[in-house]
Amino acid sequence: VFGSEVEQVKIGCLTSMGLDYVDLGIQTGKMAAKVLKGEKKASEMNFEVIEEAAFYGNSKVAGVPFQVIVVVILTIACYVALHRTSFGVMCFASGGNDSAARLSGINVRRIRMLAFVISGVAAAVSAIIATSRASSGLPTLGVNNTQMQAIAAAVIGGASLSGGRGSIAGTMLGVLFITILYNGANLVGVSPYVQDLMIGSVIIISAGIDLYRRNKH
Repeated sequence: VFGSEVEQVKIGCLTSMGLDYVDLGIQTGKMAAKVLKGEKKASEMNFEVIEEAAFYGNSKVAGVPFQVIVVVILTIACYVALHRTSFGVMCFASGGNDSAARLSGINVRRIRMLAFVISGVAAAVSAIIATSRASSGLPTLGVNNTQMQAIAAAVIGGASLSGGRGSIAGTMLGVLFITILYNGANLVGVSPYVQDLMIGSVIIISAGIDLYRRNKH
Protein backbone atom coordinates (compact mmCIF):
# COMPACT_ATOMS: atom_id res chain seq x y z
CA VAL A 1 0.00 0.00 0.00
CA PHE A 2 2.72 2.48 0.95
CA GLY A 3 4.67 1.53 -2.17
CA SER A 4 1.66 2.51 -4.26
CA GLU A 5 1.33 5.78 -2.33
CA VAL A 6 4.97 6.71 -2.84
CA GLU A 7 5.07 5.76 -6.53
CA GLN A 8 1.59 6.79 -7.67
CA VAL A 9 0.88 9.84 -5.52
CA LYS A 10 4.54 10.84 -5.03
CA ILE A 11 4.03 11.49 -1.33
CA GLY A 12 7.59 10.64 -0.34
CA CYS A 13 8.94 8.04 2.05
CA LEU A 14 8.86 10.32 5.10
CA THR A 15 5.16 11.03 4.57
CA SER A 16 4.63 7.30 4.17
CA MET A 17 6.31 6.75 7.54
CA GLY A 18 3.99 9.39 8.96
CA LEU A 19 0.99 7.44 7.69
CA ASP A 20 2.46 4.36 9.33
CA TYR A 21 2.40 6.13 12.69
CA VAL A 22 -1.17 7.33 12.03
CA ASP A 23 -2.18 3.70 11.55
CA LEU A 24 -0.29 2.81 14.73
CA GLY A 25 -2.30 5.42 16.62
CA ILE A 26 -5.55 4.04 15.24
CA GLN A 27 -4.71 0.46 16.23
CA THR A 28 -3.58 1.55 19.70
CA GLY A 29 -6.80 3.54 20.08
CA LYS A 30 -8.86 0.49 19.18
CA MET A 31 -7.12 -1.55 21.85
CA ALA A 32 -7.62 1.21 24.42
CA ALA A 33 -11.31 1.35 23.50
CA LYS A 34 -11.66 -2.35 24.26
CA VAL A 35 -10.22 -1.74 27.72
CA LEU A 36 -12.52 1.23 28.37
CA LYS A 37 -15.57 -0.75 27.25
CA GLY A 38 -14.64 -3.59 29.56
CA GLU A 39 -14.18 -6.07 26.73
CA LYS A 40 -10.62 -6.73 27.87
CA LYS A 41 -8.46 -5.97 30.86
CA ALA A 42 -5.38 -3.82 30.41
CA SER A 43 -3.21 -6.70 31.64
CA GLU A 44 -4.56 -8.91 28.87
CA MET A 45 -3.55 -6.58 26.05
CA ASN A 46 0.11 -7.59 26.26
CA PHE A 47 -0.43 -11.35 25.83
CA GLU A 48 -2.42 -12.08 22.74
CA VAL A 49 -0.02 -14.45 21.00
CA ILE A 50 -1.18 -18.05 20.70
CA GLU A 51 1.09 -20.65 22.23
CA GLU A 52 1.90 -22.30 18.89
CA ALA A 53 3.33 -19.02 17.57
CA ALA A 54 6.04 -19.02 20.26
CA PHE A 55 8.05 -21.41 18.07
CA TYR A 56 9.11 -18.62 15.70
CA GLY A 57 10.90 -16.56 18.32
CA ASN A 58 11.92 -18.97 21.04
CA SER A 59 12.76 -22.30 19.42
CA LYS A 60 15.93 -23.90 18.09
CA VAL A 61 16.56 -26.17 15.12
CA ALA A 62 19.55 -28.47 15.56
CA GLY A 63 20.76 -26.18 18.34
CA VAL A 64 20.51 -23.05 16.19
CA PRO A 65 17.91 -20.37 17.10
CA PHE A 66 15.10 -20.35 14.54
CA GLN A 67 15.37 -16.59 13.99
CA VAL A 68 19.05 -16.96 13.07
CA ILE A 69 18.11 -19.50 10.41
CA VAL A 70 15.51 -17.10 9.04
CA VAL A 71 18.05 -14.28 8.89
CA VAL A 72 20.58 -16.46 7.04
CA ILE A 73 17.98 -17.62 4.50
CA LEU A 74 16.71 -14.09 3.85
CA THR A 75 20.25 -12.72 3.61
CA ILE A 76 21.25 -15.29 1.01
CA ALA A 77 18.02 -14.80 -0.95
CA CYS A 78 18.41 -11.01 -0.97
CA TYR A 79 22.07 -11.25 -1.94
CA VAL A 80 21.27 -13.45 -4.92
CA ALA A 81 18.36 -11.24 -5.97
CA LEU A 82 20.31 -8.00 -5.65
CA HIS A 83 23.74 -9.00 -6.95
CA ARG A 84 23.15 -12.00 -9.22
CA THR A 85 19.97 -11.18 -11.16
CA SER A 86 18.76 -8.59 -13.65
CA PHE A 87 16.24 -7.45 -11.05
CA GLY A 88 19.10 -6.29 -8.82
CA VAL A 89 20.71 -4.39 -11.69
CA MET A 90 17.41 -2.66 -12.41
CA CYS A 91 17.01 -1.81 -8.71
CA PHE A 92 20.38 -0.06 -8.59
CA ALA A 93 19.68 1.70 -11.88
CA SER A 94 16.23 2.89 -10.76
CA GLY A 95 17.61 4.14 -7.46
CA GLY A 96 20.68 5.82 -8.90
CA ASN A 97 19.12 7.66 -11.84
CA ASP A 98 15.46 6.94 -12.58
CA SER A 99 15.44 9.10 -15.73
CA ALA A 100 18.34 7.18 -17.28
CA ALA A 101 16.75 3.92 -16.20
CA ARG A 102 13.51 4.81 -17.98
CA LEU A 103 15.42 5.73 -21.14
CA SER A 104 17.10 2.32 -20.92
CA GLY A 105 13.72 0.61 -21.04
CA ILE A 106 13.38 -0.19 -17.33
CA ASN A 107 9.90 0.02 -15.81
CA VAL A 108 11.00 2.09 -12.82
CA ARG A 109 7.53 2.20 -11.27
CA ARG A 110 7.26 -1.60 -11.33
CA ILE A 111 10.75 -2.09 -9.90
CA ARG A 112 10.10 0.32 -7.03
CA MET A 113 6.78 -1.32 -6.27
CA LEU A 114 8.46 -4.73 -6.13
CA ALA A 115 11.13 -3.29 -3.84
CA PHE A 116 8.44 -2.05 -1.46
CA VAL A 117 6.73 -5.44 -1.56
CA ILE A 118 9.97 -7.23 -0.66
CA SER A 119 10.59 -4.71 2.12
CA GLY A 120 7.07 -5.27 3.43
CA VAL A 121 7.48 -9.05 3.45
CA ALA A 122 10.77 -8.75 5.33
CA ALA A 123 9.15 -6.40 7.86
CA ALA A 124 6.26 -8.84 8.32
CA VAL A 125 8.65 -11.73 9.00
CA SER A 126 10.52 -9.57 11.52
CA ALA A 127 7.26 -8.58 13.20
CA ILE A 128 6.18 -12.22 13.55
CA ILE A 129 9.48 -13.16 15.19
CA ALA A 130 9.51 -10.10 17.47
CA THR A 131 5.91 -10.72 18.52
CA SER A 132 6.68 -14.36 19.22
CA ARG A 133 9.75 -13.51 21.30
CA ALA A 134 7.84 -10.98 23.38
CA SER A 135 4.63 -13.06 23.58
CA SER A 136 2.85 -9.80 22.91
CA GLY A 137 0.57 -8.58 20.15
CA LEU A 138 0.77 -4.94 21.14
CA PRO A 139 0.87 -2.65 18.04
CA THR A 140 3.54 -0.46 19.64
CA LEU A 141 5.97 -3.38 19.93
CA GLY A 142 9.31 -2.47 18.39
CA VAL A 143 8.31 0.91 16.95
CA ASN A 144 10.28 3.14 19.31
CA ASN A 145 13.56 3.11 17.39
CA THR A 146 13.55 -0.01 15.22
CA GLN A 147 13.11 1.98 12.01
CA MET A 148 16.01 4.27 12.84
CA GLN A 149 18.21 1.29 13.71
CA ALA A 150 17.43 -0.31 10.35
CA ILE A 151 18.20 2.91 8.48
CA ALA A 152 21.41 3.40 10.44
CA ALA A 153 22.55 -0.17 9.75
CA ALA A 154 21.96 0.20 6.01
CA VAL A 155 23.71 3.59 5.85
CA ILE A 156 26.68 2.40 7.89
CA GLY A 157 26.89 -0.58 5.56
CA GLY A 158 27.39 1.70 2.57
CA ALA A 159 23.83 2.20 1.31
CA SER A 160 23.16 5.66 -0.09
CA LEU A 161 20.14 7.57 1.19
CA SER A 162 19.87 8.99 -2.32
CA GLY A 163 19.65 5.50 -3.82
CA GLY A 164 21.69 3.57 -6.33
CA ARG A 165 24.32 2.12 -4.02
CA GLY A 166 24.47 -0.52 -1.30
CA SER A 167 25.12 -4.18 -0.61
CA ILE A 168 23.72 -7.00 1.48
CA ALA A 169 27.12 -7.80 3.00
CA GLY A 170 27.62 -4.16 3.97
CA THR A 171 24.16 -3.98 5.51
CA MET A 172 24.82 -7.09 7.62
CA LEU A 173 28.06 -5.50 8.85
CA GLY A 174 26.04 -2.40 9.68
CA VAL A 175 23.59 -4.52 11.65
CA LEU A 176 26.49 -6.09 13.53
CA PHE A 177 27.92 -2.66 14.32
CA ILE A 178 24.58 -1.33 15.60
CA THR A 179 24.06 -4.45 17.73
CA ILE A 180 27.52 -4.15 19.29
CA LEU A 181 26.95 -0.44 19.85
CA TYR A 182 23.65 -0.99 21.65
CA ASN A 183 24.84 -3.95 23.69
CA GLY A 184 27.99 -2.09 24.73
CA ALA A 185 25.96 0.97 25.68
CA ASN A 186 23.60 -1.17 27.78
CA LEU A 187 26.50 -2.90 29.53
CA VAL A 188 28.06 0.40 30.63
CA GLY A 189 24.68 1.81 31.64
CA VAL A 190 24.22 4.45 28.94
CA SER A 191 20.75 6.03 29.02
CA PRO A 192 18.33 4.89 26.25
CA TYR A 193 17.91 8.55 25.30
CA VAL A 194 21.64 8.89 24.79
CA GLN A 195 21.61 5.70 22.73
CA ASP A 196 18.97 7.20 20.43
CA LEU A 197 21.14 10.31 20.18
CA MET A 198 24.06 8.13 19.15
CA ILE A 199 22.04 6.41 16.42
CA GLY A 200 20.76 9.73 15.11
CA SER A 201 24.30 11.12 15.02
CA VAL A 202 25.53 8.06 13.14
CA ILE A 203 22.81 8.52 10.50
CA ILE A 204 23.57 12.25 10.11
CA ILE A 205 27.33 11.70 9.83
CA SER A 206 26.89 8.84 7.34
CA ALA A 207 24.45 10.89 5.27
CA GLY A 208 26.92 13.78 5.26
CA ILE A 209 29.74 11.52 4.07
CA ASP A 210 27.47 10.13 1.34
CA LEU A 211 26.51 13.63 0.20
CA TYR A 212 30.17 14.69 0.13
CA ARG A 213 31.10 11.69 -1.99
CA ARG A 214 28.27 12.36 -4.45
CA ASN A 215 29.18 16.04 -4.83
CA LYS A 216 32.86 15.15 -5.24
CA HIS A 217 32.08 12.85 -8.16
